[in-house]
Amino acid sequence: MISTGMGAVLTLRWLAALLGFVLGAAIITPLLLTVWLYDESRAAVAWGTAFASILIGLVIAVGVMFLYRSIAPAAFVTFGVSVVAGFFTAFLVGAVLILRRRT
Repeated sequence: MISTGMGAVLTLRWLAALLGFVLGAAIITPLLLTVWLYDESRAAVAWGTAFASILIGLVIAVGVMFLYRSIAPAAFVTFGVSVVAGFFTAFLVGAVLILRRRT
């Protein structure tokens, strides 16, 4: 079991925001890497890999969010909002890079 000291550290709002942002960016990164690795000739493999990477990332994210809520409920909202912000930030950066590469 996690000690109360770890729970107290995870209650810090800035740390919750940082961890959430990193988790959000980590969820979308495998999907963006799939786009870089495959081309139009292997579309079926790319779709399957993208689906699997997003599904696994979301399952891990839900597990981490439930764990964070049970350890540090006071900072859970900050953590959750940061997960969404990290996800969308990484998604937008990746989309811009992919569009610049394709044109």
